[in-house]
Amino acid sequence: MELVIISTPVKVVQKDLWGKKQGHSIDALLEDGRKYKAIVAGQQLLQELGAANSIGTITRSKRAIKLCVQKKAAHHCIKVVTNALFSRANNFISFKTDKTSNAERARRFSAIAGFPKVQGVVNCTHVAIRSPAGHSGTFINRKVFHSLNVQLVCDHRKRIMQVCERYPGSCHDAYILRNSHIPALFSPPDKLEGWILGNRGYPLKTWLMTPVRIPRGHAEERVNESHAATRVTIEQTIGLLKMRFSCLDQSGGSLQYAPARAFRIVCCALYNLVM
Repeated sequence: MELVIISTPVKVVQKDLWGKKQGHSIDALLEDGRKYKAIVAGQQLLQELGAANSIGTITRSKRAIKLCVQKKAAHHCIKVVTNALFSRANNFISFKTDKTSNAERARRFSAIAGFPKVQGVVNCTHVAIRSPAGHSGTFINRKVFHSLNVQLVCDHRKRIMQVCERYPGSCHDAYILRNSHIPALFSPPDKLEGWILGNRGYPLKTWLMTPVRIPRGHAEERVNESHAATRVTIEQTIGLLKMRFSCLDQSGGSLQYAPARAFRIVCCALYNLVM
């Protein structure tokens, strides 16, 4: 019998989940597919969190509870929880366009470094994947590994408001932004007042503020300083996301679980849920 051990931080475990702290073997409940229902919801969620945290690798941390189940059952749990959370992702990942949210974001972003009318900060990050069958060359990024270039937009609280994960690693950040739904948010009829901030890799738009390329004078230097101090919010968001879900971090290996697209969005939804 092949087993997979997925470790989950103790702090997410309820003491009375299995009745004893060191975990509980449920092999006897997994004789056939009909008995997957016997895995309680809490255990299935822990499998999902463990998968997101470890990419399926075995860890030996003393602060982890280990769930020893059949590999097939573990993959079943991951699929069930992923699909359930994916179907509700919009409840956790949303770019609100009402006037109250608009004014609140502008006020909170301005409090960081004085940059006015900011509605969000955008950047892309590479999520490593296994080499896909066919046209794999388009997924090789500038760092020479297979990936998807995932666009994220965050607010002042480092909450993710938008995820776009449809494009291979070879796609430029500006192309992804242009083809996402973000430009439409700043166009009639739902035109937001203000703009989002991006780095020098993006073109300057009426709704997209980038740094002054060649600052002339103290005023433009101050604009760049304010822009950088505000834009760092997205860098911190990406860092926190990959720290919490190492399956998205290339240093831990490529993402192994399918459906990969849903799994990435689920990680962002879980990230927002615990923020």
